[in-house]
Amino acid sequence: RFSQIMGNQEILRQLREHVEKNTAFHAYLFEGPDGVGKRLAAQVFAKGLLCRHPQGGEACDLCESCVRFTGGNHPDYHYIEPEGKSIKDQVIEEVQNQAAKKPFEGERSVFVIQQADTITERAQNRLLKTLEEPKGNSVMILLVENIQSILPTIQSRCVNLRFRPVDQESIAGYLTKSLGISQAYGKMVSAFSYGSVGRAIRLGADEDFPARRERAIRCAKALGDKDGFIDFAREIQPVTDGAEAMELLDLMEYWFRDALFLSRGIDPLLLVNQDQLPGLYEMLRKTEGGEKGRWPALMMERIEQAKTDIARNGRVSYALKNIAL
Repeated sequence: RFSQIMGNQEILRQLREHVEKNTAFHAYLFEGPDGVGKRLAAQVFAKGLLCRHPQGGEACDLCESCVRFTGGNHPDYHYIEPEGKSIKDQVIEEVQNQAAKKPFEGERSVFVIQQADTITERAQNRLLKTLEEPKGNSVMILLVENIQSILPTIQSRCVNLRFRPVDQESIAGYLTKSLGISQAYGKMVSAFSYGSVGRAIRLGADEDFPARRERAIRCAKALGDKDGFIDFAREIQPVTDGAEAMELLDLMEYWFRDALFLSRGIDPLLLVNQDQLPGLYEMLRKTEGGEKGRWPALMMERIEQAKTDIARNGRVSYALKNIAL
């Protein structure tokens, strides 16, 4: 239900109003990072649009339409996602054909296209024709992370709604309640979620995440010691996978971000690694106070370069060692 979705309350209010007043537009573009509730909002919205007796902008959950939707077999609800790396022309052609038909049961058909920013350019041009001249009573909901991959002509024919990261406090409270983890751990995990509820849930349930975080902290501390290259090399030796390396670099970068904040006198309550204050202060002492932030900023720059190198050529070991070198 809309009332159960965290964050982006103004967007949810608009969608609820469109259900309540039966004033849905023919196309929507939900933009935002992965895990911030775009797909969930689209599903709840679709369910409300198809409901025969919506109440207060929410689906009733009792009518035959709601029962079918919940069971995953509603004939007027179509969920499309990439097959492989993209959504190809033939898939959008089928969407066109379905959208031109009369709904099987209710007033409209609803199409939710996940990762719509992977639709090929040719397929986008095909979809544009449907958006320009909608033949049936259908609602299209495109979910995207990178709106730059969507043709401007498609953007102009959609209601654009930008979903923003969810605040850490809400995520931490949800993790504590739903996963049964401590408030302190929930707060730490929420800080590493980048405002993504989906990512927070995955990390909160990941028993290995604390160990990976500790390794990242050891790596960062080693870089703060003039004789720490051997320790750093030892820590990164098992890291050979690109995704694992990217997470390690993200965790290290948060450490140096916190060091930068401390070196400039920013409130420790704003830190991600609030449970690591003694270690952060000790590292700043070794680096002469971080030279008023220049040294932590330099390390963050080196980490960003390593990310770029891994994304470009996948040479994990070289990119990681080059930080220390």
